[in-house]
Amino acid sequence: MKVKILGIDPSFSNTGLVTINDKDEILLTLNDEPTQKDWEQSRRIGDIVERIRNLVRVYKIGAVVIEGMYMMPQRGNVIIKLSELIGAIKYGLYLDGCIPFTITSSEARKKVLGKAFSRKEIDEAIRTQGLPIMENDHLRDAYILARAARILLAGK
Repeated sequence: MKVKILGIDPSFSNTGLVTINDKDEILLTLNDEPTQKDWEQSRRIGDIVERIRNLVRVYKIGAVVIEGMYMMPQRGNVIIKLSELIGAIKYGLYLDGCIPFTITSSEARKKVLGKAFSRKEIDEAIRTQGLPIMENDHLRDAYILARAARILLAGK
């Protein structure tokens, strides 16, 4: 299946975006800059969503996977804010005819690495499997999400 996949690890502080091709080669890594902290939340969400929509249009992305928040360690108000951000990203992509899906980071790790590891074990598994080393956790998670999406789309 020759489709570009975008993995998104959403965050208000630093959204990780990784695009891979049909051979799982990285086409683009983007550590999306944080939005202005003094902006209202709705404006911050709109800014992030518009940047992602533009990326999907420009790079002709065929599939988008977003990290689900079910297993995220944050609590309370942060979960509410992230759920609003994820919902807005999905809605913005729907408007462009792209239907994204979500997967938790632990599910993605199981698909790509064989099990859901701790952070230290993830880095070791990535090294031993010869996968690319990313500069931070957001990019690493976005890459693993994109790889997991490729596996799921192939029906494995």
